[in-house]
Amino acid sequence: MSDNFIANDQINEYTINITKDTYYFISWNDRYSGNGLTTSDIYVSAVYEGGSGSDAPFTRVDSAWSDPRHFVSNRNGVWVDDSFTASTQINYYSFNVISGSTYYVWWNDRYSGNGTKTTDVYVTAQYSTGSSSEAPFTRVDSAWGEPRSFTATSTGTVTLSVSGGIGSYAVAYRTTSLRP
Repeated sequence: MSDNFIANDQINEYTINITKDTYYFISWNDRYSGNGLTTSDIYVSAVYEGGSGSDAPFTRVDSAWSDPRHFVSNRNGVWVDDSFTASTQINYYSFNVISGSTYYVWWNDRYSGNGTKTTDVYVTAQYSTGSSSEAPFTRVDSAWGEPRSFTATSTGTVTLSVSGGIGSYAVAYRTTSLRP
């Protein structure tokens, strides 16, 4: 899909149909990140239709040419097997939370897991409001034997951002403390 801007404050909107428990990769080509054939620098947000924006998988991201934005939603109790193809890649996973409820997060990586994964990862959990002071946890290296848990301080969406080296890993969350 190709499009143009004719005004500085123009917003172009595109709609895609999504299915629960499906991976989505979104990338774009702009002036500073891409193949050099475009003249605009853009910011992209992914927002669920009818949502308040607080449940957005990502907001105002300025680059995703070589590192597509990745999100999957609502996978309570299901391991998501994933991998990195570049050491600068960050993958995102979002799930809805209810204020006062406790959530448990695990990941399986090279050094902490069942021995089937090939890279070490760091995980950050962030409320969709983006306030780092409210982040349930930031850049944690291990959560296999003991999950990272948090009690939601508001109803909305939490996004896990996972970073690491090239290789495979898995991540899961659950509303009970029994690892999936």
